[in-house]
Amino acid sequence: MKTLDIQLRIMHRFDLGADVHEGFPRMIRAADGRLLVFTRIGTTHASDPAVIAMRQSLDEGGTWSQPRELWRDPGGEEWTCHNPVALVLPEGGIVLWVSRYEFGAGRKLDCLIARSDDNGQTWSPFLQFDPDPSRCCYYVTDAVVADDRIIAMGTCFTPSGKEPAFNMCWHGDLSGGRWESVSYMTPPDVNIGDEV
Repeated sequence: MKTLDIQLRIMHRFDLGADVHEGFPRMIRAADGRLLVFTRIGTTHASDPAVIAMRQSLDEGGTWSQPRELWRDPGGEEWTCHNPVALVLPEGGIVLWVSRYEFGAGRKLDCLIARSDDNGQTWSPFLQFDPDPSRCCYYVTDAVVADDRIIAMGTCFTPSGKEPAFNMCWHGDLSGGRWESVSYMTPPDVNIGDEV
C-alpha cells in the first residue's frame, strides 16, 4: 500500500490537467546529484504539436520543479517531437536525443541530439544525430556507457521517413560528439525495425 501511495502522489504532482498528455518519461541522475526527468508534453500520445520538457528534483524525488521547455519542433502545426533519451557521460556532461515526427504525413525524421555541461541548466542547440543521407535515424531508443565508448541503439527508416524500418547500433566517443554506425540489428529488407 505504501508503494501505491507514493505512485499516486507522484502522478498528482506531475498532473498538468485533463487536457494535457505528459508521456515518454526518462530519468537520470546528473553529476551534481539532482534528478532530471525528461518528458513529451502535448495533448495526445503522438499526433499533436508538443514540446520536450525537463523537470528537476533536488530532494531525491520528494518535490519536482515545473516543466521547463527544452525543444519544440519548428516544422509547424503538423510536426511534433517524441522520445527523449538522456545519458550522463563519464565526465558529467549530459547528452539528450529527441525524435521528430511529421504526423500529418506520417513521416518519422531526424533524430536530434543536444548536450548540457552544467547538469541540465543550459543546452547546446539540437543538431541532427545521424546525417547519413541513405537513411533516416528517427529514434535513439537507448544508450549506455561501456568502457571506452558509448553504445546507442536506434530505429531508422528510409530517407523519406517511411518504412521499411530497421534497427541500428552506433558507437560514440565518451564526449558524445563523434558517432559511427556499427551494425544493423535488423536489416532494412525485413522491415521489422521497432523500439529496441
